[in-house]
Amino acid sequence: MRKQIQQLIEIALREDIGKGDVTTQLLFPSPVLSRGEIIAKEEGVICGLGIVKEVFLYLDSSLNFRYLKEEGGEVEKGEKVIVVEGDGRNILKGERVALNFLGHLSGIATYTKSFVEKVKDLPVYILDTRKRHQENYTCLAGIGEIRGENRRGQEPPHGTLRHGPYKRQPSFTPGRKKGRSDKKGSSGSLW
Repeated sequence: MRKQIQQLIEIALREDIGKGDVTTQLLFPSPVLSRGEIIAKEEGVICGLGIVKEVFLYLDSSLNFRYLKEEGGEVEKGEKVIVVEGDGRNILKGERVALNFLGHLSGIATYTKSFVEKVKDLPVYILDTRKRHQENYTCLAGIGEIRGENRRGQEPPHGTLRHGPYKRQPSFTPGRKKGRSDKKGSSGSLW
């Protein structure tokens, strides 16, 4: 798994800074001791702290981190999430990629949590069936301590209600395996 994350980070950094970060090189031709803070732009569920740290450590193993929020924890708009200290050049090189990962993963966790909250008083479960590990992990972070688990490849007990881009509402009856639609392409499952 760590190798896959490393490859994702390498691809993202290559795409973002290519052969070099010209802006950072012009602003800071030599090392400069700096402090960076990641602050939540909106309320939600934090997910991806580990990959954020890996992005920065990939660029500079001497950077120092302090997590101010826990993975899977809730955050309010304006709250500090992470503090990173060290050579400002490497903080600037990694910040965009780190924020992209954190925003994407936290967004999925927050969206999942919204479903969990809607059904928390009902006798139902929110179960993740995503195929990719990173997104699977984020769904579980959004499910949190409220009943939930990954069920990829397992039969649902009473049927699956799929969430996706439908023109009309999917049909659903207990015992049926899948919702139906006139349009292909559904994402995620609620069972």
